[in-house]
Amino acid sequence: MLSTYDPWLLPVTIGLAVLVSFTSLALSRRLRAMNARLNYQATHDALTALPNRSLFIERLKLAMEQSQATNSLLAVMLVDLDRFRTVNDSLGHTFGDAVLREVARNLEDSIGARGIAARLHGDEFLLFAQFDDIKEVTGVASTIVERVSKTYTIASVELYLAASIGITTYPFDNSAPEVLISHADEAMHGIKQNGGHGFRFFVPGTPPLTIDRLQLEADLRRAADLAQLTLHYQPLVDIADGRIRGLEALVRWRHPSRGWVPTTEFIPLAEASDIILTIGRWVLDEACRQARRWRDQGFADVSVAVNLSARQFRQSDLLATVQRAVAANGLEPHQLVIELTESVVMSEGDGSIQVLDRLHSAGFQIAVDDFGTGYSSMSYLKRLPVSKLKVDRSFIADLGSNARNDSIVKAVIALAHGLGMTVVGEGVETSAQLACLRAFGCDQYQGYLCSRPRTAADIFELLRRDPRLARDPAETPWLLESVR
Repeated sequence: MLSTYDPWLLPVTIGLAVLVSFTSLALSRRLRAMNARLNYQATHDALTALPNRSLFIERLKLAMEQSQATNSLLAVMLVDLDRFRTVNDSLGHTFGDAVLREVARNLEDSIGARGIAARLHGDEFLLFAQFDDIKEVTGVASTIVERVSKTYTIASVELYLAASIGITTYPFDNSAPEVLISHADEAMHGIKQNGGHGFRFFVPGTPPLTIDRLQLEADLRRAADLAQLTLHYQPLVDIADGRIRGLEALVRWRHPSRGWVPTTEFIPLAEASDIILTIGRWVLDEACRQARRWRDQGFADVSVAVNLSARQFRQSDLLATVQRAVAANGLEPHQLVIELTESVVMSEGDGSIQVLDRLHSAGFQIAVDDFGTGYSSMSYLKRLPVSKLKVDRSFIADLGSNARNDSIVKAVIALAHGLGMTVVGEGVETSAQLACLRAFGCDQYQGYLCSRPRTAADIFELLRRDPRLARDPAETPWLLESVR
């Protein structure tokens, strides 16, 4: 028997305890690492390393709570590759897998830190992101379509693929995460049924919302006849002398019981049906009437811009409709600016050139809105009779803080001037942004630094009191305060 006082017992005991402790620690670390790997494998796609559906839904729930707390817009998109099945069938899964990995990288680059992308299954991807307004949503969707729709070269084999995107927006579509995904899927299949290669918004119509949505649509159809629609106007200001050179007409809807309905709710609803044609005609007529009033009040040199939807642009009688509105109000064609988003102009191909040529030949000014967010192509743009190019707010936001972004804006301004176009910076909110645009040679700007969209009466007061509204932006607040 060992003596309690054997000299070697204590060191051995201590040594065994240390060995057990280190073994336990190493085992614990291995278990944690194993658990981490298993958790990652359970929540991420093995091929693309993107989150899978379960993690996407978990993150989407948190994003919806944040959107509700900050009153921001959350867009959920489902991206599907057109004709991808032929890739695997004809070229094999190795080629297809390489394409999917490249698409995953493009999606992550497109949304950046504002959201996350995930792989649903096969060639379908999900993503969500926070936005300030619906124009930002369409801009990002256009960017994704452009980046994903291209010729892929893998192992010297080339194949062109296009993308179809279904979009739904929260809280306009106030559904559960799984339902939001199904709504985006429904919208995606809608664009595929029309040939694919583009994006479409879902108009909420799930059982809890069907009656409300149908009622809202019915109310919207009668809004113009019941004098519920109104136009607000945002100035376009000359950077050199600070004078208001133009005004963009923006439609607003004041519902008798709901109050002011956000444009993010009723514009997608209108664009999903023929309602947008009725609203578009009303906006055109009302903007022309107001332009005539301002001309009679002594402001004939201030043009008014009207936005045309994709549906309006495709109407065979578009030129006759515009000419009729101008003639009925005694205006000259050059006093009206026809404004179209870049995605509408570029997606219509050669048909756009023919329509715009007819409008230009009739004396109307043409402006391309949101330039830089979609199918950006100066070589195509030079074929269009465009008089005004509006650089998208996403480029303006980073002016002075992003050298690459500054270079892009400088290049766009220089190229547009070379084509004889006036350049407008959109969404200018700070004096620093305006200073950059001035240094780059930009002609005009538009944004909250000058004025938010205002009623016709407020705009008249701004024109009457001081047409040099933004010569010194620091003086703007007192002038705006005087007409509130």
